[in-house]
Amino acid sequence: MCATRLMECLERYEPNDEMRRAALGAKAAANLPPLYETLKPMAVVIASPLLAQFAANVAPKYDPSCGAQRYALREGLGIAAPREGFWKPLGNVTGSLSIDDKLWLLLDCLPHYLGRGEDIDYVPPALAALLRSSGDSGWDETGVLPRAIAVVKEKLPDLVEERETQVLATDLACRDFLADALGSATLSEAAAKGDAFISWMESQDKFALKEFLEERKEYRERAEEQADAAKLDPEAAAKAKEEKRAAGEVEAMLNAIMAAKDAKDAEEKK
Repeated sequence: MCATRLMECLERYEPNDEMRRAALGAKAAANLPPLYETLKPMAVVIASPLLAQFAANVAPKYDPSCGAQRYALREGLGIAAPREGFWKPLGNVTGSLSIDDKLWLLLDCLPHYLGRGEDIDYVPPALAALLRSSGDSGWDETGVLPRAIAVVKEKLPDLVEERETQVLATDLACRDFLADALGSATLSEAAAKGDAFISWMESQDKFALKEFLEERKEYRERAEEQADAAKLDPEAAAKAKEEKRAAGEVEAMLNAIMAAKDAKDAEEKK
């Protein structure tokens, strides 16, 4: 299942470069075994298809040798106790999100830890700015997410569910703020980018924001409709067959990696 999901992700990342896609696929496949070691405890609380999709999305941008990213993944999943620097207050601000919403938020946060070695106390400035404009812990009304949520509430006061408010604010922040603030050297630099993002949000009328929300809410329905349509389309059927073949190659690669790992573990136990 994860192999199929991985091929879908690689197709989105590198749709026109087969060699680049193959190289990225090999790297992602090599990352999956250690990634699954971390994800294994979550199998009892997260459905297998969702966990497979999450793993496939994480793998291309995951570095198992980066202790900071590994620990961030554990904290974000709740395997390690979330701390006040980032993950605990993030959970407080986004408490109404569903499990899958939180997984996609975690997915957007993880790349910010790449290159930080074993510094598990490091909080990337862009992520800190989601919650505050100064300080080392907690959250307040100056954070990008609290401000984005406030804008949504002001412009769309008729939203009944708090989850919808948080989903819209979080999705827009991840898409437009986090991508722009990636690599910010300081919290003040990231916070300035946050100010620009909030100004953009405030410039949107309620109809634009509602359209963003509807796109998010209807994602699953559209995906199902597209899947049904694909069954009737010969070209789509041929593409699906090729994707299945490619997924089989990735799965074989994964099996070889896992077999080598098992053999190494068995040898070390002797």
